Amino acid sequence: MISKVKTLEPYASCPIVSLIMIKVEDCVQELLEFVLQSSINGTLDFDLGLSTAFCSGLLKHDPSSNPLPDSTAGVPPYPLYKRLSSALWESICYGSFCPMYKRMLMTNGESSLKQKEEKWLKLIMDKGSEMVEQILKTLILELHVDEHFFMQLKDGQKSIERKYALAKYDRLEPGMLIIFNKCLVFEISDVRRYVSIYDMLESENLQSILPGVESIDEGLQILNFLNEEEEEIADGVLAICISSVPLQPYISLAAIISELSYEGLQGLLGLTHTAGTVPDVLPPPRSALLSSFILPYKPEETLNHASPAVPLPLVASS
Repeated sequence: MISKVKTLEPYASCPIVSLIMIKVEDCVQELLEFVLQSSINGTLDFDLGLSTAFCSGLLKHDPSSNPLPDSTAGVPPYPLYKRLSSALWESICYGSFCPMYKRMLMTNGESSLKQKEEKWLKLIMDKGSEMVEQILKTLILELHVDEHFFMQLKDGQKSIERKYALAKYDRLEPGMLIIFNKCLVFEISDVRRYVSIYDMLESENLQSILPGVESIDEGLQILNFLNEEEEEIADGVLAICISSVPLQPYISLAAIISELSYEGLQGLLGLTHTAGTVPDVLPPPRSALLSSFILPYKPEETLNHASPAVPLPLVASS
């Protein structure tokens, strides 16, 4: 039996830069979206062992899929990855696999399912605690950059981030960890202050700040266009030199997703397998289910092929 863990605080803050708050639950959601999308694009450098269709299904949106008052009942709302990230976060925080099972009626295979849940929970706690402890205890700052710059950071092309010298960045020091777009963690190697963006571009390696940009004038135009409102209250410009750290939280999450595989992920979504269930099939969006009820009745039409069984939502016990 796996013991309960202490409830984790939903926010991470650093005593040095107290104005900066990082909501860890949001990081988990962004990390999951990043892992699934990278797997689809073939850029993850980690084999999840999941089909592209399954990953795409988890990311799929359904405009009519509004949350019900009891979000743990019935067909889970799209996009499913948000429901999945919430279940993962609750499992990490409270040390129980998908808490909704406590009030679900399970009959056939209950003993086998509990054994699987304990195995899945141990995996989530081991890898998840590693991931959350890194985000919760060591990060000092969260920064957001455009997708183009984000991919340059991931690929190791960009190693200097420009920020206007605001008060909240005054105490940044080498050795501190920062996270970009709630996904990629970097260590600060140096922080250098300049009077202006032009001085920074003239002194630093231009390709480290803006990979692919060929001239200082071009770089000046790009950077002046970004965050113009901060320039008025800034006291100069900072060149934050960064280097990637080997232990990335998205790698820990990818390992969890891979080892949970189809059945474990479906279990976190509140779904259960029945005889004939196709392993990598997800339930249809609510809009598709609603549409099926309003189709015209045509008694002359019959099914020629049996439809594959999909995982079913567990029914709450009374």
